[in-house]
Amino acid sequence: MKIINVDRGRGKTTRALFLSEYFEAPILCANERYKKMLLEVAKEHHIMIPKPITTHELHTWSLGNRDAESLIVDEMPLVLSELIQMITDGDIQVECATISAGNMI
Repeated sequence: MKIINVDRGRGKTTRALFLSEYFEAPILCANERYKKMLLEVAKEHHIMIPKPITTHELHTWSLGNRDAESLIVDEMPLVLSELIQMITDGDIQVECATISAGNMI
């Protein structure tokens, strides 16, 4: 797994959209609002992406007839936090996470 680590507003989501198109891999995002935004930005930039998947849709998607073998995760801290909230019924908050610098591009 590679990490795109650039400041806010520097094109992380746009890069994720291009990677999604290139690898034909859906983008995993935190919620429906974010999913809608991804679709709008992809349309604005004429980027053809598979339908994004929210954290709430992930389990059903992974059990279903998925046509992708990989995912692109946009806004990983938000997605991680949402997944942990779902698994723990909202009882646990993520305070800190670490990542290896060697995985960053």
